[in-house]
Amino acid sequence: MVFSGAFSFNYTSQHHQSSGQADYVQFSGNSVTMTEKGISTTRTKNAVGELVKVSDPSGEAVYHYRADGQLSDIMASGNSRS
Repeated sequence: MVFSGAFSFNYTSQHHQSSGQADYVQFSGNSVTMTEKGISTTRTKNAVGELVKVSDPSGEAVYHYRADGQLSDIMASGNSRS
């Protein structure tokens, strides 16, 4: 799934696979948490809709932007930058 823009509401959706597995999408403020096959990933956007953080069981990545809105760097778990 692809989401764009900022979110400002709370909502949870549940989808059952034919295997019986339940997947969830939860919207909360500016965050969307997707749980697929038991693994949750949270994406958080700022007030202007820029992705600022992605978290999952392996860690998180924090996105930083310049004043002109261009992505300047991404700080991953363990303080590595790209």
